[in-house]
Amino acid sequence: MIGSGKASEKLLMMHVPFMGIGILALLRGLLSQSSKSGGADGKRPAILARRKRA
Repeated sequence: MIGSGKASEKLLMMHVPFMGIGILALLRGLLSQSSKSGGADGKRPAILARRKRA
């Protein structure tokens, strides 16, 4: 779109914020996967381990 010369300057300026949000979301997703810790030894948290009430 940028290299073709067919897009107007206004159209490109409208797309810039959405591209920025997309890049931030991608980075956030990658970082949250790598730093995820499920507890002391990877088990479910204590809140989810409680018995359900009828």
